[in-house]
Amino acid sequence: MRFSDKSDFSVGFFGLGISNIAAMRYVKKHYPEARLILRSDKAPSMAPPDDIKPDEVLFGQDATRGICEDTLFLSPTVRRQRRELTEARDRGTLITSDIEYFLERYRGDAIVISGSDGKSTLTYLCADLLCRAGRSALPCGNFGRSPLDILDTGELAVIELSSFQLTYTKPRATVGCLTSVFSDHLDWHRDIDEYRRAKARVLKGCEYAIADTDEVPSELLPHRLFACVSLEGRYDIGCEHRLGFKEGYITLDGARHLYIGDARRLEEYNIRNYLHLTATALAMGVGKDALYETVMGFRAIPHRRETVGVFRGIEYINSSIDTSPSRTISTLSGIFGDISLILGGREKGLDLLPLAEIIKRRQIKCVLIGECRDKFAVSLGGCEYEYAEDMQDAIRRATRQLKHGGTVLLSPAATSFGSYFSFEQRGQDFKECVMRLYGEQV
Repeated sequence: MRFSDKSDFSVGFFGLGISNIAAMRYVKKHYPEARLILRSDKAPSMAPPDDIKPDEVLFGQDATRGICEDTLFLSPTVRRQRRELTEARDRGTLITSDIEYFLERYRGDAIVISGSDGKSTLTYLCADLLCRAGRSALPCGNFGRSPLDILDTGELAVIELSSFQLTYTKPRATVGCLTSVFSDHLDWHRDIDEYRRAKARVLKGCEYAIADTDEVPSELLPHRLFACVSLEGRYDIGCEHRLGFKEGYITLDGARHLYIGDARRLEEYNIRNYLHLTATALAMGVGKDALYETVMGFRAIPHRRETVGVFRGIEYINSSIDTSPSRTISTLSGIFGDISLILGGREKGLDLLPLAEIIKRRQIKCVLIGECRDKFAVSLGGCEYEYAEDMQDAIRRATRQLKHGGTVLLSPAATSFGSYFSFEQRGQDFKECVMRLYGEQV
């Protein structure tokens, strides 16, 4: 930060979410004399914790008024091309984020992970792998906890990075993983090319680069990778190692490496995660025992195809993390039988037709919620759907749609914003509503 030689200084925070709350707490702890200024285009849906109350709060039209802080932390979704931010930078304000600040100061091994799908699960698996191998590791970043929380602890950072964060960040790390690149967040990115370029940045500054060559366009990849992950045998780029899956075995350079055929979670998307995990283990010098224990012990991360309960022949599954149509398609690929699907929230400008075609072909019933339910209804023309007012109403309606049992699935294909602060809050509401409505009937 730019105030080591000043007797008084100020630090600003544009936007209030997990990243900036952690940044405020970090500054408050290490620089207690700093004046803290919170800025936000609209009143945040959560208040700052009592231990880090800012000295000044500027909302709405006042949010960008008189920016003169020595350092200004931005939430990941704040675009930096705004005139007021450019002018502040020209006046000497350091524009940064919790991720940038962390990576500039962190001196340990770091693993950075991104992708349109799969990045949260892989982040959790990599942290679990390293802990089983005797190294203290913490999943953080877009996963739900700021890496600033561990800057002074010596823990190994496993960081999930969103396309928002990667647009302005050039991560330097030991291992970088890119799981997939599809269309996403077109409500924020200028175009699909900006989104794709942002995702590809996760590999640029890494000692060991790992990518799924089935799911990532070859033009986004560096000239050579440490490891190529593929279920289709596509290794059409230079790489040191090739990871695949055959007859229950993870294969390494064409040879059997580790049998995981008895693992509970062998959906295609999880197999791809296990291949990335194996490549990460190779890069980090982790043996097969810890790798096997991690795969065999994996059940699900919260809000990712998480079974809440089975009541009267109906399984209730929370997959609130599915904030894009491609994620919902992936989740549907592993669920069979009759399904009532809860869809909606705030959409991201993505093509809904591939999802609609699957819903029609499989005769999936739908319940629509949130701001974008009318747009979803247009795309689902010809399908059986109905509107719900809130989560509890949606669950009741979805349950009534399944007359002979099946699955009530929350896989919204949209963000939670407008009704919830985060997908975690939405998923928690789903779980609480299910238990409140049906848990006592078990």
